[in-house]
Amino acid sequence: MAAVKTNEPDSLRSPRSEHVTGSPNSDDAGILCGTQLSPKCTFHSKKTTINALPIIVDFRRLLMVDNKNAVEVVPGIPNRELLHAVIALYNTSLSEMTPEVLYATVCERWSRSVILLRDVKECIEELEQKRLKTNDCFSTLCEAGLEAEESGDSDDLPALVTQTTVGESELTGDSDGTDVQKVDSTESSEDKGDVFEPQDEPRSIFADVFSEDEDDDDDEEEEEDGEDEEDFSQGVHSFIQATAVRKLAQMSHVGPLTAHHIGIENRLIAATTLKKTYCKHEKLTHLTVLAVRKKFRQAGIGKYLINQVKDPAVSGLYEAIVVHADHSAVAFFKKYGFTDDLILNSKWASIAEQFTNCTLMSYLPPYTGHSIVDENAPKVDIMTMQRDIDKWKQKSLEAYQAEIVCMTRLQAEIVHLRMMVDTQQQLIDSMARKNEMLHSDKFFAEKQLMEYKISMAITSFNDPPSDEEDINTDQLIENLEKVAKLTQSRKSVTAAETFLLSRGAFAADTVYDHGKDIEEFYKVSQVFLEAMKNDRCSLGFYEVRSVTKAMLPDEVMDAYSQRLESLRQPDMVTRLYYCGGADRPQRMLNILKTGFYTSDFTDGDYGKGLYFSKFPSRAAEFSVLGKLIIAEVGLGNIESVTTKDKKRKAAQEGHDSIVTPGRLTAGSDNIITSQSQEFVLFSAVQAVPLYLLEYAPKTK
Repeated sequence: MAAVKTNEPDSLRSPRSEHVTGSPNSDDAGILCGTQLSPKCTFHSKKTTINALPIIVDFRRLLMVDNKNAVEVVPGIPNRELLHAVIALYNTSLSEMTPEVLYATVCERWSRSVILLRDVKECIEELEQKRLKTNDCFSTLCEAGLEAEESGDSDDLPALVTQTTVGESELTGDSDGTDVQKVDSTESSEDKGDVFEPQDEPRSIFADVFSEDEDDDDDEEEEEDGEDEEDFSQGVHSFIQATAVRKLAQMSHVGPLTAHHIGIENRLIAATTLKKTYCKHEKLTHLTVLAVRKKFRQAGIGKYLINQVKDPAVSGLYEAIVVHADHSAVAFFKKYGFTDDLILNSKWASIAEQFTNCTLMSYLPPYTGHSIVDENAPKVDIMTMQRDIDKWKQKSLEAYQAEIVCMTRLQAEIVHLRMMVDTQQQLIDSMARKNEMLHSDKFFAEKQLMEYKISMAITSFNDPPSDEEDINTDQLIENLEKVAKLTQSRKSVTAAETFLLSRGAFAADTVYDHGKDIEEFYKVSQVFLEAMKNDRCSLGFYEVRSVTKAMLPDEVMDAYSQRLESLRQPDMVTRLYYCGGADRPQRMLNILKTGFYTSDFTDGDYGKGLYFSKFPSRAAEFSVLGKLIIAEVGLGNIESVTTKDKKRKAAQEGHDSIVTPGRLTAGSDNIITSQSQEFVLFSAVQAVPLYLLEYAPKTK
C-alpha cells in the first residue's frame, strides 16, 4: 500500500497519488481529503474481468473545502456527484438504511470511504454491448410497427417505438445525436431546494440510478455489513436527473460512445465506509457500511475491501475492527476472520447503538504485521504481545482474588447466620419452658378460684337465710355446677378464638388458652415499642395502653386464604402497619370485625389501594392519633414503582403488589428515607386485620 497515515487522524498521504484535493490558499492545503490508494486492481468473475481504480475519500473535509478551489478527486466527476453515487449504491444495496442516515454516516467526522471505480474503456464496451441488444429489440419493434402502419392498424403501434422516438428528440440537439444534454449538478447544488428531504414513500429516490443491476441474477457471495455545518445532500435531485438523462443519451446516441457519455453511476463498483472511534480507551475502526453492486459480486471485491479496512496504512493502528453485520452477512464476515462471540463483543456494545436487527462482530488483528513502521522490526510485535500477556495475567489474578474474597466473606456470613439460628432456637426453647410454667401457674390459680367460689357457695348455704327468703336447694346446686363447668372448660366466643379456629389452630372442643393471647399481646407490644425506639423519625418514648384482637367471620378468612393461593408467590406473607383510617376514625373498630373493604382504599400518589408500612411511625402519619392496625398482608410478587400515578388501579402483569418510596407529608420535611417505603395492595381480601393497638406518649 502506498498510503501512509499522517499525524492528522482524518487524513491520508500518498506519494503515488494521481489526484489530490485541497485549497492552496487554505490552512488545510497540505491535508489530503481524497487520494488514490494503489494502481489499478484486476478482479475476475465467472463472466468477465474487471479493472478498477481504488481511491479513499474523506467526504466531510472534501466538501467543506471552497468549491471554487477544490480539485475533483475523479477527473470529470464533481465531488458532490461522487458522494451522491456512493449514497445511491448504499441505499440500493441496503434498503433498510434511509438516505438521511447514509448521508450522516458517510459524512460523519473521522469517517473515510474506500471506493472502487471501473475503467472507462470497460464501461464503454459494456454499454456498447447493451446498446446492440437493445437496438436489435428496437428494430424488431419498428418492423412490427411498419407492418401495422401498412395494414392500417396504426393504433397497435408498439408503445416502445413512440417512447424511444420522443427520447431521442429530447436528448439530442442535432440529427446525429452527438450533442448530449447535460445537467450541471454544481449549479443545481446551490439551489436550497435541491436537497434530500425525508419522506414516507416506500420507494427510494435512488431506485433508478443502478437499475440495470436488477437484471443480473448472480448468487450473492458478499453483502454489506451494515452536527454538520453543511447539508451534504445538496444537488441530489440534479444528480438523479443527470443519471436519467445520461442513460437515455447512451441508448439514443448515434455513433460510438465516448468517455463524455460515461457517468459516475457507470464506473462505481463497490464502496465501504469506516470510522475511527474509541471505546473504553481503546482505538477502534468501525466498519459502518460495505456494499458491492450485484453484477460485480463473486469476483473477490468484498474480500479486497475487507483487506483494505484491515490494513493499518488505510485505517491506522487499531485494537479491533467492529462491524454491525446484517444477519445474512454473518457468514461472509466470519470467512475473513470476524467473530460473533457474545462475551467478547459485549465489550463494544456501546458502539453505534442505532444499528438494529444485526449481529455485532469484531476482528482482532495479529501481532505480526499490524504496524505502519518497518515490517522487519519483530521486537515491536514481541513487546506488544508480552504487554497483552502481562495484562491478561494481572486481570486473571484480580479476578481470582475477588472470587476468594467473596467466598471467604460468604463463609463468614454463613457461620454468623448459623450462630444467630442457634441463639434464636435457645430463646424459643427458653420461652417454651416459661410458657409451660405459666400454664401450670394458671391451672393452680383457676383451681384456687374454683375452690374459693365453692367455699363461698357452701358458706352461704350453711348460713340460714332470713324468714323472708326461701332457700332453693336445686337452684344452688345448678349454680355450683355452672361455676365448675365454666371454670374448668368453657367455649370462647371472642374474636381471638374465631380467628384461630378459622386458621385451624385448634379444634372446636379444645379449651381456650388465655395465656397464648397474653403472650401474643406482649410480643406485639414489644415489637411496636422497639420499632418506635429505633425509628429516628419517632419523637420521644411511648407505652401501649391496650391491644384488641380482631374478630373476623369465617367467610373473610376463607376469601383471604383463597387470595393467598392465587398469588404468584403465596409464601410472601408478613405483618405490616395499616397506613390509613385518619379520614374515617369510626372504621377502626369495624375493620376488626369485618375486615378491609374497598371503601377503605386510599387515593394516594401511587394509586388507589390499601397502603401498608413496616414502620409504625410511618403508618401513624396516616392513622388515627394513638391507634394503629396491625394486619397480615399477602404481598406475593412485588413490583418496585417510583413513578407517581394516582390513576393506578393494579400492579403490572405478573405482580401482586407494589412497593413505593412513600408519600411525602408536611411533617416529614420532604425527606425520603428507607423508612418511608410503603406497600400498596389493590385487593381488599389480600390482607386481614390482626390487632388494634392503642398507645400514648410515655409520661415520666
